[in-house]
Amino acid sequence: MFWKLVAFLTAFVLVLTVGVSALNGTENHWAGEYALTLYKMGIMSGDDQGNANLADNIKRSEFLALLIRAVYSIGDIHYEKSYFPDIPKTAWYYTIANFAKEKGIVEGDDNGMFLPDNNIKREEIVLMLVRALELKGTDTKFSDIDSSYAYYKEICAAASSGIIKGYEDNSFMPKNPATRGEAAAMIARLFIPEKSKPPHIDEGGEGTIGGVNLTWHHVTKAGITTSGERKDGLNVISPTWFRIRSFSGEKPADYEYKLSGDNNYYFQDIGNMEYMKEAKRHGYKVWALFKSNDFSARNNSGFLNDENARKSAISYVREMVVKYGLDGINMDFENMLVEDRDIYTQFVKEMSEMTKELGIVLSVDVTKYEPLGGTWSLCYDRKAIAEYADYVALMAYDQHSASSTVAGSVGDLDWTEKAILKTLEEVPSEKIILGIPFYTRLWQTKNGKVVKTSAIGMEIARQKVEEAGVTPVYDEKTGQNYATWTEDGIKFEIWLEDEVSIKSRIDLAKKYGLAGVASWSMVFADSSAWTTIKENLK
Repeated sequence: MFWKLVAFLTAFVLVLTVGVSALNGTENHWAGEYALTLYKMGIMSGDDQGNANLADNIKRSEFLALLIRAVYSIGDIHYEKSYFPDIPKTAWYYTIANFAKEKGIVEGDDNGMFLPDNNIKREEIVLMLVRALELKGTDTKFSDIDSSYAYYKEICAAASSGIIKGYEDNSFMPKNPATRGEAAAMIARLFIPEKSKPPHIDEGGEGTIGGVNLTWHHVTKAGITTSGERKDGLNVISPTWFRIRSFSGEKPADYEYKLSGDNNYYFQDIGNMEYMKEAKRHGYKVWALFKSNDFSARNNSGFLNDENARKSAISYVREMVVKYGLDGINMDFENMLVEDRDIYTQFVKEMSEMTKELGIVLSVDVTKYEPLGGTWSLCYDRKAIAEYADYVALMAYDQHSASSTVAGSVGDLDWTEKAILKTLEEVPSEKIILGIPFYTRLWQTKNGKVVKTSAIGMEIARQKVEEAGVTPVYDEKTGQNYATWTEDGIKFEIWLEDEVSIKSRIDLAKKYGLAGVASWSMVFADSSAWTTIKENLK
């Protein structure tokens, strides 16, 4: 199942050649690794002898086909008339070119011609990429590009996104015809990150929008193809795609794969390539979440102590990284036996060896340290985890959980600050991502006892307060807006997550020079959440 990714036709040779099992001519070429990555993903193939021909020029029609098929799924679209006079209906790229014109990715020349057989220039590639992905950016250091250049903004956007690189003399040479190797590199960079250390915030400790602004997307089933409209300022999304499952008789789904060894553990993959493409168009990095065995301490223990199962799981994660072109992995293993603390650290170490080899980010979720936290807190060796992970995500919420016997905030500011300070004793500030809640709990109590509590998102919480006809007041103790009312002898209480609490949490992240913030979860947010984060995380 290693390469189950949809076999995109390549722009280099738009047919995958039967019998060719390797891509030749990549060994000593600077773009060879990029080409091999695309080859393994099913995006690129060689000619009928399996040659990559990376030094050859690439035509406009060929590059456009590569881009469209890598970024979009155009399906069965028919065009009665071509937008371009020089593209007949019989041309293999007829549909692709017309689709790209409708999307605003390409335009004709002064005579409306597409010129499909012309070698594509480097600047033309930039224009197509920026339009297709809606890239933005202001940074470019190319010696031959200044603000007077016609496509200065587009070059800045592509350079800021890391898609284009200059020559050794720091020039870009926009009018040069692009080679197949250069095209492979630019397309591969859409999906495969550069092998470098992950970006951190400024050394001064001031959080910036260039730091981590992550949201978790709670994906519960296969086939979810979208994360919704673009969230301004968001730069990392973490869909809950992978997990370990234990089976006891039921039949695994076709997206669940048996782990090696004498066990009943399976690796579940509910990822989606269309989702990945959309995320890239939005400008997000994707750190897919990999979670534990149904948060069962017993099942987690069985998996962690089975070396074959661990190695098999890591092998599957590796496959998924390449399959989807992931930028990172977020490990979310919770509720583990305290005696499994060291073996979990070993698992993190093994995962980090794989992620470092692939040049992607590894982040690991931990809870607030609680001396009586047992399987939910004492299971983490935070100091050791920080030695292997690029980031440690501190889940600073659920102070009052669904099982709490008293009503309260999911994470008041004093509690949150103490969580940060305790974590800082073991984890460097530049590695800590502060987890913030987009959810709250609506509490119902009678005679001082909790009779019901519900986790609700920001918009529903606001609606509940409005329907009750009460006005929230600022609670100095928690640093949050608070509302309460009574219905039929039941007392309702809610500590709101809103612009006030989100700003205060970001202020804490900036105060301690943390790497950024991570929100649980995207589905609980209202539009004000993204605006508040963007305005304050800078």
